[in-house]
Amino acid sequence: MTINEINSNYFIADGQLISIKIDYNSDINSLTSATVVIKIRKKIGTKKTMEAILQLFFTELILIDIIESFDSTFYSDIKLLLLDNGEYYLSLDPFDNSEIPNNNDNFKIKARTLNITELEKENISNN
Repeated sequence: MTINEINSNYFIADGQLISIKIDYNSDINSLTSATVVIKIRKKIGTKKTMEAILQLFFTELILIDIIESFDSTFYSDIKLLLLDNGEYYLSLDPFDNSEIPNNNDNFKIKARTLNITELEKENISNN
């Protein structure tokens, strides 16, 4: 699924973080992937939505920058972007509502590849 498909078929703002998993490979001293699972709303008609779960699987990581107390799992704004250089950018705590990364964004992941999948609710794991 592409970011354009996400923007056309889902409302991703005002969602909930279900899980985040970061994989690190000590043999190569590198972060290898990050998986973010969010609960959002899927458009099912002109004025109807239903709850949906998206998995964002980032590989070829460039940056992970998270300063978070995790007092709440809900977020209001989100930036999920395909940048001009082909990299993907996520911020679950953006500084502003622009369509460009901001140094003051928080909870951000930047990667060269992103695979987006809608999950069935029974296939959600918080491991």
